[in-house]
Amino acid sequence: MIQGNEDRFLPLLLAIEKQLKAAYARNPRMRDVDALEAVKEARRAMTGLGGTPSPLARSIVDSVSLARELNGYAQEEAVACLSHVSSSIKRHRRVMGARGYLEFINVFVP
Repeated sequence: MIQGNEDRFLPLLLAIEKQLKAAYARNPRMRDVDALEAVKEARRAMTGLGGTPSPLARSIVDSVSLARELNGYAQEEAVACLSHVSSSIKRHRRVMGARGYLEFINVFVP
């Protein structure tokens, strides 16, 4: 759903990535696996499958919910964006190391 349509979903993707970037700025010891777990928790919370999300996951859910409301995205699109970011984290970590994704968004996310 997202592949090839990143521009269409940019507000949702940025909502997720900005929360991860801010968390990394507050905690430079954070690793990609921490970001991945928070995104997975946020996805579970948005689909009603999770327990109490961590503070970072909660901030992601809140940010995504706001972006949904402001831009008219469906719940399924928000969940798909969370899955897309999870895949991106895994890919960057595999190629660039333990903080590959976080270093990437630190440079490229406004």
